[in-house]
Amino acid sequence: MLPCWDDYLGDGEAGESLPYYPYAKRPNGCSVPGSIPGANDTINLFGIIISFTDICNAHDRCYYTLGTNARSCNQALQIGMRARCVEIIDNQMMTGWDMLTLGTLAATALETCYTEADAMAVGVIGAEAIDHPKAQAMQAEYLARVDAYVVAERAKATDGQ
Repeated sequence: MLPCWDDYLGDGEAGESLPYYPYAKRPNGCSVPGSIPGANDTINLFGIIISFTDICNAHDRCYYTLGTNARSCNQALQIGMRARCVEIIDNQMMTGWDMLTLGTLAATALETCYTEADAMAVGVIGAEAIDHPKAQAMQAEYLARVDAYVVAERAKATDGQ
């Protein structure tokens, strides 16, 4: 069992953000510094709930994977969120949700979803110059610490035999 080092917490994050091997931070959805992790995972458009949790988690993992490029991580986030908008809203159209408005509700929902997704992506892109290098440095430190922990535990086990 690897220890969950509390000193990796920051920005008032809750315990959900503690290390989760192999990452220095547990993927925690669409989080905003200072807010509860996952508080921004879903949007409600005309009764349709659209969740971006898995897409945001993939973005978190991308930032905490050594050697990644911030721009690539952020493009995947935006493309994934926009694709989710289409996927969910298209499925709703098939159910007749939009028949009374002859497609107007679906078009409005799709544009609103795109606007929300793009706003979230722009926020991430705006912070990439600080957040990505910080994540990369934290990940490198975390992996070095894990390696040192494993070596120490193996030494203890060997000494005990």
